[in-house]
Amino acid sequence: MPLCTQEFFERWFSDGLTAEAFARAPCLAYNLHDRLQIEFVAQTCGAAILPPSHYIADARALAEAAQAGMGWVMLPHLIAQPLINDGRLVLFSRDNHYFSTLTWQVARATQGIMHPVTLAVRDTASRLLVQTSQLMPPVQPNAPALEHDGVQSPPS
Repeated sequence: MPLCTQEFFERWFSDGLTAEAFARAPCLAYNLHDRLQIEFVAQTCGAAILPPSHYIADARALAEAAQAGMGWVMLPHLIAQPLINDGRLVLFSRDNHYFSTLTWQVARATQGIMHPVTLAVRDTASRLLVQTSQLMPPVQPNAPALEHDGVQSPPS
């Protein structure tokens, strides 16, 4: 969810969520590989922009930095919702949420011993996280093939 303080929003986005605003407004990211902000900007204003960024490799610390007004941030709804409810951060785009696929990886050597943890993670994720099936309607057996980059995929 895209969040910032009300003061930050008024300073940097008073003229709207434009490419120019995103090119100037500092954002907060987990690390150099965190592309949530870049994808959100592209989805929101249709521009490929790398916003000025502060890197903080801790989700809670990212939220604290956003609350301190250091930048705008993309946070998962489980962290974001209490901050929005308390008025500490504002959701600055209700239309554009960026959903990303999360994966759970376990080394093959520890697979057996990690099995109970894997089951617990999968169970918790299925209860607390938005599932892909909640985002998209189920595929109908005889539905037309989807287009991707102008090329129709063959029916399966």
